[in-house]
Amino acid sequence: ALARAERARGEARLDDVLRQIEQSTVRSPFAGRIVAGDLRQRVGESVPLGEPLFQVADTTAWQLEVEIPQRAAGDVGIGMTGEFATDARPEAPSSFSLERFAAMPEMRTGASVYVAKGSVVAPEPWLKPGMEGVARVELGIKPVWWIASHRVVDYLRMNFWL
Repeated sequence: ALARAERARGEARLDDVLRQIEQSTVRSPFAGRIVAGDLRQRVGESVPLGEPLFQVADTTAWQLEVEIPQRAAGDVGIGMTGEFATDARPEAPSSFSLERFAAMPEMRTGASVYVAKGSVVAPEPWLKPGMEGVARVELGIKPVWWIASHRVVDYLRMNFWL
């Protein structure tokens, strides 16, 4: 009877350890590439619930973040299309379409900008998460005089109340 009790106790401890191992396995909700996070520095440390351990980028559905200056935010909207070129390959622009537009501006790179999110129409195989570059959004046709003078006119209106 004593041996059976010891065996049951050992099996219970084994089940507990297996359950802890199962709970300690880290899984992403989608397949992708880890772009941030390093657990080697946190070995043996307990992590609070909800604290991110890794940042995983989905490599099947590419999203583009476009920083739009305040002066152009009124002209840009959801559904507009454009092209972007990465710093790594400026000779190979890709198309995108805007899907979301932030309601409030954010401070980025020392300027207040609106962040629009878009999806890449045909992602290239060489694209990597975190790449930066330049994007151009197609705003439509404007008269040449407006393109040449609107910044000066806007400056005069803002500073001299014209």
